[in-house]
Amino acid sequence: MPVRLRLARHGTTNNPFYHIVAINQRKARNAKPLELLGTYDPIPRAPTINKKTYPEMYATSSQPHDGVATKRVEWNLERIHWWISQGAQPSDSVMRLFTMAGIEVPFRKDWVEKHPPQGTLYHHIEKPSKKTMA
Repeated sequence: MPVRLRLARHGTTNNPFYHIVAINQRKARNAKPLELLGTYDPIPRAPTINKKTYPEMYATSSQPHDGVATKRVEWNLERIHWWISQGAQPSDSVMRLFTMAGIEVPFRKDWVEKHPPQGTLYHHIEKPSKKTMA
């Protein structure tokens, strides 16, 4: 069963939202995935942080929380690396996100050479795995 890491589109018209999923490559785009690995919001949005609730997040000017609209990516890197070690092939759009975040995929180095990253992900968050939360 060839597995792909790809984006499943959700959201509404003109307001896309994607799930990064591990899925059988023969299944449809929004079919039930084997595992949900993260989310990607391609629309730049200004952060909505309450100064009273999260003063430490608002104070860090090195982070993009200073009112700059950013695209948001949340993913579980531990599970992504596990799927890649099992032979899952990332799609081109997921590879673009990986190269912008600095995640290396050993068998897709030729893709990185042909498509150098156009920028960096300023607001990517590693979701904690369920094991570390318990």
